[in-house]
Parts: sequence; C-alpha cells; structure tokens
Amino acid sequence: MREISISYDLPASVLKRIKVFQSLTFSVVGRDLFYIYTTLPDKINPEGIMGSGNAQGFEWASFPGTRSFTFGASATF
Repeated sequence: MREISISYDLPASVLKRIKVFQSLTFSVVGRDLFYIYTTLPDKINPEGIMGSGNAQGFEWASFPGTRSFTFGASATF
C-alpha cells in the first residue's frame, strides 16, 4: 500500500461557534504501510531494486523502505 490519505473538514456549524476560521481541515497520510501481495523472495522492497551497470536488478547497498505518517492541519482565516 503505497499511500493512504484521510482528511476531515470541520463542519460550518462548528466553525461559526469558533469565529476564528473560515475553514479548518485535518489530515493524516501514511506511506509505505504494507504490501498486499509480493512474489519477491525475502520480502524485498520492489522500489529498492534499482541499480546501474552490472548491479542492475539487485537490492544492494540501498536503505530499507521506511513507513511514515504525516499529520497536518490547514486553515483559512
């Protein structure tokens, strides 16, 4: 699963009570969460299989894939 993004817009009724924001959105993004199906041996990261010259196609001297989460907020005043 390469990327999943979820966002939530605060309803206008809540924003009217706050009286500061015209809009307020919260979001969560997850990247490289899991693989649904892989046929590669030893659960090799398919995006890590890059190379040049004779090493092309081998996962060698590359960093492992990392899972990341990002939390954000977007507001208009």
